[in-house]
Amino acid sequence: MKVRAAALLHDIGKPLSWANQEKWSEHVSSTYKIVSEIFGQDVATIASHHHSGRSYCQEDRPTSNLEWLVCVSDTIASGADRPSDEEVSGGGPAPSLPIKRSHLLSDGRAAIDSIEAKDLGHFILTLKNRFSSAQLNDSTLASMLLFLSSSLATKIPADTRIPYNDTSLFHHLKLTAAIANCSFRENSFGRDPSLHNLSLVSGDADQIGSYVNQSLRIADLRGRSSRVIKGTESAAEIFRSRLGPECILFSGGGGFLALSPPSMAEELAGEAKAAFEQVTEGRCTITTSHVEADGKSLQRQFGDVWAEAMRSIRMKKLSVGSPIRIEEEDRVCDVCQREKAVHEGRPLPTIPPRNESICAHCYKVRAETPGTWVDAVRDEKGYVGILRLDGNNVSSLITGKSLRDVEKSMTPSRLSAISSLIHCTVQIDAADIVKKRGGEIIYSGGDDLLALVPGIEAFRTAGEIARQYSKAMLERADISCGISFARHKSPIYSALEVSSQLLRRAKSEPQGAIAFMVAPAEGVPSSRIDEQRVYSWREFQKILELTSWIQVAESDRHMRRIVEMVNSGSADWAEAHVKHQISRGMISQLEGQRLLEEISEGTLVVAFSIYNTFVRG
Repeated sequence: MKVRAAALLHDIGKPLSWANQEKWSEHVSSTYKIVSEIFGQDVATIASHHHSGRSYCQEDRPTSNLEWLVCVSDTIASGADRPSDEEVSGGGPAPSLPIKRSHLLSDGRAAIDSIEAKDLGHFILTLKNRFSSAQLNDSTLASMLLFLSSSLATKIPADTRIPYNDTSLFHHLKLTAAIANCSFRENSFGRDPSLHNLSLVSGDADQIGSYVNQSLRIADLRGRSSRVIKGTESAAEIFRSRLGPECILFSGGGGFLALSPPSMAEELAGEAKAAFEQVTEGRCTITTSHVEADGKSLQRQFGDVWAEAMRSIRMKKLSVGSPIRIEEEDRVCDVCQREKAVHEGRPLPTIPPRNESICAHCYKVRAETPGTWVDAVRDEKGYVGILRLDGNNVSSLITGKSLRDVEKSMTPSRLSAISSLIHCTVQIDAADIVKKRGGEIIYSGGDDLLALVPGIEAFRTAGEIARQYSKAMLERADISCGISFARHKSPIYSALEVSSQLLRRAKSEPQGAIAFMVAPAEGVPSSRIDEQRVYSWREFQKILELTSWIQVAESDRHMRRIVEMVNSGSADWAEAHVKHQISRGMISQLEGQRLLEEISEGTLVVAFSIYNTFVRG
């Protein structure tokens, strides 16, 4: 317990020493004072003696096994491209204020946080007031980690030097504590990182799409999505309860990654799989795997170790589970099409009419999940937009390829930080945008999102989320989208299926894109989906701007005539009319040139169609 607490707070003195403009090495004494007030002198000594460099005073260097454990764990968590203690002058000047944290995917110059001295001091004061003289136990450490995860520690860099100022103090403290925790359980106290062996345990749900989309009823979609999310939480809870919350590097969307002592990895992976499949009742399974590496590999080639963990998962997924056997005389569930039906549901529009046949699992999922009244989401014209979003290039982010582009390496701390960034961008920020525009989330997990949004607000929501996602990823990753629309009195199942096909169509493009259409109740053939035009986000934004322009231009008879010509298929006449109006001075040269470009590109027709469908009274 002492080593977990010391590792979690080993660098907590930095903010205070920076606030007071002390030398870099002075955070050692600051750490001792802060931790002493919280957990006492024993833990404070372990926490503060974690620098082995010759530039630090002899009394500040580690001597005991526990002190060396925190020191080595700090080194492993820092990664390969951050200077070691031997390369740092402990008597160097204090970093200039304000303290700046750069974006993970930048070269260190793109600052995203700027913190003043008073903020640093207030953070430490709040920490001490909250945990002063706290009892040292699992509950307190979990509370402290939770506090840090939503505190200024997520904005303070663990190192202020460019380009190493990209990892927050929170993620660095968390990963140092996780490594120390696992090494302590393995009785590893060596002074060389290569003497510390750890395991990465990963889990990835199998065929989530097949399970979630077995039914296109909204309640069924939400219910199955909820089962996957709860199953993932249950799998992660195994590591949280057995090791500690710091050992979970990320969890969400049907997948998790955790750090474990090698001797416990197999057992914990099995328990996590059982916990996930208990929630899903085995209808959605999860593949778990673990790879072992020494601390030096984790420090210097963490990206390679993580890639090996993903390869291990893929290999295990090649083994296919046995299907559930159904006797020929049994009725098969109309929802999942794979299990024996034991319940009856609502009437189906079949000939002859009959009630829906449902298996025990599908019946339970539907019964425990509240439905969504489409009337509550539709716009004034009765349209509901089905919005599907999926991040692109996520594998490049997770594996560290995007980091290599800015001459950085993947580290345990950075993986945790990037996973947190994706989670916040999609599951928090994007979900907030949907709700702000009157929509409702059906599913949000990992980098995927499914939502219902009123009519034209679906376009505005998609555009805002795309801009936010690209900005959050520093333009190094983007998102794709498929939107279908249904009238509120039409069956929504067809539109749900179309939105999935449109997303697939959009993701066929090399960069983030969007595809959309109004889905007829009878469905849309795949050939029509394949022919559907896909727009880049730049083109899409131009279409939305044109839609707003048409709304204003409706009061101008010249503009209205141009739009009507284009919409009727007379693009050549429209171009001739625009040129004539330019020559007469009725339309400015700049405005006319823009109109000619929009007519030529075909975007004016699309904009008018959107206006006519969703805006025009």
